[in-house]
Amino acid sequence: MKRNNWKSMVGCTVATMTICIGATALAADTNVFIRNGAVNGSKNQPSVNDVAGDTSNVPETVAQITKELKLAEGITIPRATFHFTADKITEDAPEAEIESVSYSAEDSKGDLSEGVYKINKAGRITFGEFPHAGEYQYHVQEKADTYDTASGEVMTYSTEAYTMHVYVINTENGGTEVEKITASNTAGDKVSEMSFENIYIKNDASLTISKTTAGKNADRTKDFAFTLTFTKSGTATDDTYEGMIGNEKVEFKAGEAKTFKLHDGEKIVFTNIPAGTRYAVTETGTAYYTPSVEVVENGVKTVDTKAVKGQSLSSAEAGATNLVGKGNNSADFTNTFDDVPITGIILENLPFTILIGAAAMLLAMGTFVKRLKKEK
Repeated sequence: MKRNNWKSMVGCTVATMTICIGATALAADTNVFIRNGAVNGSKNQPSVNDVAGDTSNVPETVAQITKELKLAEGITIPRATFHFTADKITEDAPEAEIESVSYSAEDSKGDLSEGVYKINKAGRITFGEFPHAGEYQYHVQEKADTYDTASGEVMTYSTEAYTMHVYVINTENGGTEVEKITASNTAGDKVSEMSFENIYIKNDASLTISKTTAGKNADRTKDFAFTLTFTKSGTATDDTYEGMIGNEKVEFKAGEAKTFKLHDGEKIVFTNIPAGTRYAVTETGTAYYTPSVEVVENGVKTVDTKAVKGQSLSSAEAGATNLVGKGNNSADFTNTFDDVPITGIILENLPFTILIGAAAMLLAMGTFVKRLKKEK
């Protein structure tokens, strides 16, 4: 088959490499066969096995498998190639070859859905010459462990297998041609496509939440309370997260809010958590301290804000969360103490001080008036 003829086929989605199906879906048997004419854009092309036709420019009979790679947000698409086999069940069936499917960081991720990208591609299945009319069967499956995982990486492979049925008929001029191709899964159910799913996971992401106090009169030994909630990555298998505050271990579970405390210079560090995990952390407001926070998500600063003195402050807006990606991830909280004026009176308490002073003066004046009345 010439490369130019294949690239010129009509109606295919170029971005996903998916091969268009040029056959009619049948109620009982879904035809996954791509006819030669559909590939060339002509309905009158001779069959590959037509003895009377000139097949020099006609592509071989082809079908396809579909491949879906899933990965969470915050992860780069791995450079991976997946391979497949089509083993003959029928003894005199010709060899069948399945095109490998490759992915790389240059591929488009498409749209994010529930924290997961699903990248779909397709691989052609090509056949040799069929010796006679009849049904030919093949066992189709994916080869496992073809991606060399590094530390912290996980690649899952599809365990699905299919029986592909190729129906070949005689032509009027003495040749043969493929009438249709159908497939069934391991349960024996007919399927519209032979699909294989892989999930790519990175379990080596990290998150640091730190506390700093500022102000010459700030209490650097004072503990500040934080509440942290994790949201599980869309591809993760584990929902527990272990943080360390110095030598102290603190365990969290996805969806459950948990409180911990930090003082000046302390931090809680999470390592080896799935990239794509999300979280929200809120510091409880403390009197006389103005809180601020800077958040970095997957290497990019996304939040730099502060709250009113004494109020609580969250790393994310209400109802939102922060991403833990494969890059740097942190939430750095700073509490600035309002230094006491030279007068020794804290301005925040001034109204109360005035009221107390006025009450004392009124009490003194009342006592003085009573005394005068008694003297008279």
